[in-house]
Amino acid sequence: ALPGRIAAVTAERDDARRLGDRLPAMESARVAAELRREAAEEAARLQQECAAADRVLAETTSAQAAAQSALADLRQRRIDGMAGELASALIEDHPCPVCGAREHPAPADHSAAVSVEDIAAAETRRDEAARREQQASSTCTSLQVELAAALARADGRDVETAKAGLDAAVAAEKEALAAAEAARLRDGELVELGAQQSALEERRVQDEAALAEAREQLALVVQRDEAARTAIDEARGSYASVAERMAEAHAHLAVARRLLDAEAERARRQQAAAEAAAERDAALDASEFSDVEAAAAALRPLAVQTELDERVTTHAVQREKERALLFDLELRTLPEEPIDLAPVEQAAREARAAWSAAVDEATRAAGDAVRLAGLIDAAKDEHARTAEDAAEFEVLQALADTIAGRGANTRKMTLETFVLAAELEEIVDAANRRLHDMSEGRYRLQHSDALAARGAASGLGIVVADAFTGQTRPPQSLSGGETFLTSLALALGLAEVVTARAGGIRLDTLFIDEGFGSLDGDTLDVAMRTLDELRQGGRTVGVISHVEAMQEQIPAQLTVRALPNGPSVIETR
Repeated sequence: ALPGRIAAVTAERDDARRLGDRLPAMESARVAAELRREAAEEAARLQQECAAADRVLAETTSAQAAAQSALADLRQRRIDGMAGELASALIEDHPCPVCGAREHPAPADHSAAVSVEDIAAAETRRDEAARREQQASSTCTSLQVELAAALARADGRDVETAKAGLDAAVAAEKEALAAAEAARLRDGELVELGAQQSALEERRVQDEAALAEAREQLALVVQRDEAARTAIDEARGSYASVAERMAEAHAHLAVARRLLDAEAERARRQQAAAEAAAERDAALDASEFSDVEAAAAALRPLAVQTELDERVTTHAVQREKERALLFDLELRTLPEEPIDLAPVEQAAREARAAWSAAVDEATRAAGDAVRLAGLIDAAKDEHARTAEDAAEFEVLQALADTIAGRGANTRKMTLETFVLAAELEEIVDAANRRLHDMSEGRYRLQHSDALAARGAASGLGIVVADAFTGQTRPPQSLSGGETFLTSLALALGLAEVVTARAGGIRLDTLFIDEGFGSLDGDTLDVAMRTLDELRQGGRTVGVISHVEAMQEQIPAQLTVRALPNGPSVIETR
């Protein structure tokens, strides 16, 4: 029962240790769950702030659009009331600055004329509204970035889900702690059971020694009995009793004693030879030797042989003492009935069988113990190796999923896309400074990491905020000229970001290939004014175009003219 108990406790200890070995992972999972819970709470707060910021942005956008419309209306009213403003300056008998007449029969009404101060005040209000709208947009963008970061840290979980995950992680950590404590207790119990097993093994060794001693004593008793039977039969002969023959036997006592000694010695030696042969055969069957020669090759050392010789000598001395006692018994009155040796022989056989079974069982138990110990050590080593490999695999798998945009990344943003998204935000900010002037404050680009359709990768989207409508729109909804201006603003923004990233190295040359043919007159003037500002800032701007209106505004030109025979020539103008 003790080996079974040890096996059961070992299994329980190994199960508890396997669960306890996951304690560091459980602690890391609990810390990650706490961070996700905090991030989910922060995301919930930022979502409310984003909603409020979106409302503020919509209000400021509407206010800016209203201020722009009011400014345009005032400018139109000033143009319409310009005649009244001129009429207010007319003086009787002084020539009109327009027609030169000295009479002014019907001067225009100037009571509703818009002054320059009104226009300036409207422009100030428009600029202030634009500034508030830009500030609100910046605040909204910052909150969206913080919200995206919080959602990423929360791993897409809401507050309730994150709390549930934290509770599960805490419960798993407590279970691992309990398992580690249970493993410690099982180790103590195994130590106690090992001590009990050692004590039982020591008792088994002692019992084997006692059995061997009892077997030797039994052999002596059997030998004495056989010798006594032989001596009594020989001493009685044909007489009815030993007492009747003793008178005659005294005369031949000396000769009989010598004969008895010889017969006894022969019988002893035959018995010893038979027993030795039987023991030899039994020992060979129970041992790992195939024959006597193999056993002889494994003879014991000289010290052991000396000890055995001493034991044999001691046995011979004891035998002589017993023989003397036997002869003394012959001189005394012996019982008429022979001694019943059957119970002793049966007990000897049973003792020998029990001893053989105990030896076999002990040998098998020792082999099983060695084999199980080896299996336990191998299982421990394999478990430790696989646990380290599994932990390393989980870390590498999580890192690979993060880099490749898998796992909890609902937007499927790879690490490269995430870095490019950060760069794109800077490019968009730089581009808006140009686009604001080119579109007279109407358009503003915004980086969007909204989910793409049909599960495509997200994170590099751009939408256009229209100040006139107060809504965002996709870039595909822009006209050809607006698309060109937007692309030009993005190109200039990219150039500024590249310059900043390159340690201040300037990109002094910019080439623009076509795209001007889709511009109307006003938009073309805006584009040319922007390019002229870049040229005045020290950059060289090259334009490749077939638009004739641009040819009139660009003084330095390289013209490619096709010749009738095929090749083309480049002319400088």
